[in-house]
Amino acid sequence: MGFDVHGMNPKQNTKKPPLVKKIDEGDWLEAFENLSKEERDEYFNLKSKWESENAGSYFRNNVWGWRPLWDYVQDRLQWNADEGHYNDGFEVSEEQALKIAAIIKQDNDTGYLKTYEITHNRSQEGEEFGYPFHSDNALDFANFCEQSGGFRIC
Repeated sequence: MGFDVHGMNPKQNTKKPPLVKKIDEGDWLEAFENLSKEERDEYFNLKSKWESENAGSYFRNNVWGWRPLWDYVQDRLQWNADEGHYNDGFEVSEEQALKIAAIIKQDNDTGYLKTYEITHNRSQEGEEFGYPFHSDNALDFANFCEQSGGFRIC
């Protein structure tokens, strides 16, 4: 299970390439099925590049990365938002997304983010299904939050 987090009003730092725009804004499945293997590879390469240049458009995590990240967000913001643990469309406002970004960056600057990572991961030792926390994942999420304009967890 994975979590796809989509910016609701992301900052556009670069224009979406025509091939990506055509596929993403049309009947995705039909348009994609009509591409050759080379065109599909080009589509994924262009889309990946565009997403990295436009950090607020999309953030993804598997369940192992998302759950501890969302636990951290809830803990640090003292926010009871368990809906974020499910990928059924929970929305976070731009104001809340900016708060998330600010606390992650502040925690990184003070060293608390790394301390949280160490403490959390030690607590997971010996667990059959432990969920490790990675500070670099949190920083990537902060960058996404800052540029997302609010987001939806799918």
